[in-house]
Amino acid sequence: RVWQGTLDQLRVRASQAGEWRQGKGAAISIAADKAGLESLCLASPEASSLCLSGSWTRPEQQWHLQAEMATLPAGELAKFFGQPVPVEGTLDAEAHLQGSGSRLVQGRLTASAANLKAHVTGADGAQQTLQWRRNALQADYAQQRLQAEFASELTDGSALAATLTGSQLSLSPSNLRQVPLTGSLRFNLNTLTPLTALSKQSVRFSGQLQGNFGFAGTVAAPHFAGTLHLANGQAEIPQLGITLKPVTLAVSGTDEIINLQATAQSGTGTLRAESRLALDQIANKGLTIKVTGDRFQAIALQGLDVLVSPDLHVVLSPKSGTIGGTVTIPEAAIASVDLGNTVSSSGDVMVVDDEQASQAFASWPLFANVKLVAGDKVR
Repeated sequence: RVWQGTLDQLRVRASQAGEWRQGKGAAISIAADKAGLESLCLASPEASSLCLSGSWTRPEQQWHLQAEMATLPAGELAKFFGQPVPVEGTLDAEAHLQGSGSRLVQGRLTASAANLKAHVTGADGAQQTLQWRRNALQADYAQQRLQAEFASELTDGSALAATLTGSQLSLSPSNLRQVPLTGSLRFNLNTLTPLTALSKQSVRFSGQLQGNFGFAGTVAAPHFAGTLHLANGQAEIPQLGITLKPVTLAVSGTDEIINLQATAQSGTGTLRAESRLALDQIANKGLTIKVTGDRFQAIALQGLDVLVSPDLHVVLSPKSGTIGGTVTIPEAAIASVDLGNTVSSSGDVMVVDDEQASQAFASWPLFANVKLVAGDKVR
């Protein structure tokens, strides 16, 4: 016996996605040894659509699922993940999956973005638009072999390419962490405007960032090696009145050791940071950074001009941070502060600490033991 029917009116409401409504009837069939769903399509007020169809048979427990998503607004997806950057464009995706019981036998997933744009604030404070020429993802799984590729290209020539491959895979839920994988990640970013947006304009970055990484191993125990390089780097910090130029960054390493070297010039002075990170010790010892410099322009504001020559030892761990060493101030010009026009608060005013700030400090305290040495030209 086979029960057959039609689903005519289906509405789905979600707080982040709004209300989706069914457009036309979808045929449903159910029997003891099989079941099927044909073209169940929902549409959103923004004209996005989601269509599902599938089938199941026994005793083999074989199943098939097809899903298609069309013209999903990228801005709505960005809001869902809490991204503050305004995004335009639409996303399309399609998946075809076949399996037996809880095991995936074969499948294909494709996704692409059309007319994708992101509006961010550039290093000069002006609004800029990042426009993509191409965004494409394809993943295929068959005969226990997985192959996935992702490519992204911007109109300014920036590009990102990633690959993921694996053989003799059995994508069952019980052994996903032991799946053997190999892959690569290469990128060339000709603009660092997104970093400026993430810093909420406190630092305005520019330059080109290049990376090349390869990885292997399993999901539970990955192994990687690669390099990261910053060219023509610059960072403007308006609150301090300084511009770091040039800024260099070089990162290289494997799954055991990561070496980091960075330099920044401000005024006529230079700041240097070096670190050698052992990944198997980071949980216990944290990240150690050696910071040195000579006559580095730290502040260049009206009434406050400061050069520093630091020799610091910084340790950052998941639980706390420590800073130790010496900061020599070879030269500083500090204008006098006129307090004649200030107004004192009345005696009945009560000052309350910021509870959120106190909680943030309590959750990750930072301890400092730094010796300050003032030179003869501090005035």
